[in-house]
Amino acid sequence: MALTQQQPESVRIRLSAQRFFAVSSVVVATCVVVGVPAARTAPTFWAGWVLVVLATVLLEGLHRFRAPDGWSALVPVLDVLAVALLRAELMPTMAGLAVLVVVPALWLGVAHGRAGIVVAGLGGLVVFTLPVLASTEALSTAANVGRFLLQQLQTAGLAFFGHRAATELRHRRHRLDDELRAARRRELIGRAVLQGVGSGVIVYDAAGRLLAANELARAISENGGYDLARPDLPGRRVWQQDGVAPVPPDRQVLGRATSEEHVPDTLEWLGPPHDLTPVGWNARRMHDQDGSVLGTVVVCHDLTTSFRARRSQEQFLGTVTHELRTPLTSIVGYVDVAESLIPPEDALLRRSMAAIRRNSEELSERVAQLLSTADSRPELREEEVDLGDLVASLAGRWQRRCADLGVRLHCSFDDDVPAAVDPHQVARVVDALLSNAAKFTPPGGDVRLRVVQDGRTAALVVSDTGIGMAPADLDRAFDRFQRGDAARVGAVQGLGLGLGLVRRIVEAHRGTVTMHSEARVGTTVTARFPLAVGSLRPEATPAPA
Repeated sequence: MALTQQQPESVRIRLSAQRFFAVSSVVVATCVVVGVPAARTAPTFWAGWVLVVLATVLLEGLHRFRAPDGWSALVPVLDVLAVALLRAELMPTMAGLAVLVVVPALWLGVAHGRAGIVVAGLGGLVVFTLPVLASTEALSTAANVGRFLLQQLQTAGLAFFGHRAATELRHRRHRLDDELRAARRRELIGRAVLQGVGSGVIVYDAAGRLLAANELARAISENGGYDLARPDLPGRRVWQQDGVAPVPPDRQVLGRATSEEHVPDTLEWLGPPHDLTPVGWNARRMHDQDGSVLGTVVVCHDLTTSFRARRSQEQFLGTVTHELRTPLTSIVGYVDVAESLIPPEDALLRRSMAAIRRNSEELSERVAQLLSTADSRPELREEEVDLGDLVASLAGRWQRRCADLGVRLHCSFDDDVPAAVDPHQVARVVDALLSNAAKFTPPGGDVRLRVVQDGRTAALVVSDTGIGMAPADLDRAFDRFQRGDAARVGAVQGLGLGLGLVRRIVEAHRGTVTMHSEARVGTTVTARFPLAVGSLRPEATPAPA
């Protein structure tokens, strides 16, 4: 039998078992001394009692001196011998003493495996044989023989099933230990990933209690005065873009994250007003397979670098376009002078100068787009105008351009659609939308320009029967310098600035712009402007979404 170091759990169990056995023996001894006077002087009785005391003292000593595990097998052996001696002496009056063999039999089977089962079986043989040897009538009947054999089987069975149960428990414990180690490894990997990602990550359970947060998330949240452990409390330094107006508590991201299913991309400005940090947030709940809520994951990004890069880009565009504008103005001026000097009969020179003027105007339009891109927010000079009349006055010049491209332009304008807009900026919106529609519609196609009242908004709708857009391009259609695959493959001229300009102008008017497009079917863009105050009519024509 291998002598291994005892484990603390098994030592405690064995000490408890032996103490229970010793206490039971004390109870038996007390009953014997009081109720069986003849046994007081019986040597087998006192020998059995001495073995109980010796086994108990031995186990306590083995525990105190941290003896190898194998030595503890002596204790249940001594207990079995003690039960055998006590039962041999007290068989006539206390036959139930055999029940005491349960403790050492289980001990041997659980702690010492097959060898323990064999020892327990031999011990049971001793326990139940000694009284037989002491009595001439013990096996005189078939019933006594059956009882004797059954007692042997019970003792061995206790050890065997104790061994099986202990083996199964050990296997289960090993599996649980393996699963625990695997879970700890996964936890360590998860924490390493959490700390290694370039974004702040915060995890809450279903009750809104903080489970985990990496250092970047803690730093970002601290800058905004958020308490990650109390997402229900508003941040103390959470601002709108102006750095003056705070974000209302019910609109702050952390509070919404633990109460809403999904918080889409949201921009907050955190920190003291003189040193604001742009932070992008999004949050989403996690669900179990049965649909129950597991918790919420919140992700935050420090957008300082992106905003600085964007600002540098805008400054660069502003510088370049201003540098282009000066010589371009001179070119256009000299074209005017040159055209005035061309003899009427020189048709070739006039066509050449017309081409120079046309391309100069095209280049001027590109420069104007770049200049508008460099401006972070268009400056508005709003007037109350009839949007239908305004757009109708702009549509005339596009009739000729569309005709030159072989595209039919259809116009429809509701009467009395008053809106507070900047006419110059609305003209830029119309030009950008019609330019896109005309360029991407093949000859023979149709472009439709409409102005309708749609609920509380004045809707400007431009639709075409052109090549349309793929879903992947549609998601980025309003990004600056974004050109779809169709534009690149078809070599359609443009900088990819038109739709981005449209969105910025419409949003500056507190409006919205939406697009619906299907490849090889066409595109519809709807720009909605707020109606002028007091102009709402009960009837309204719905505009396309």
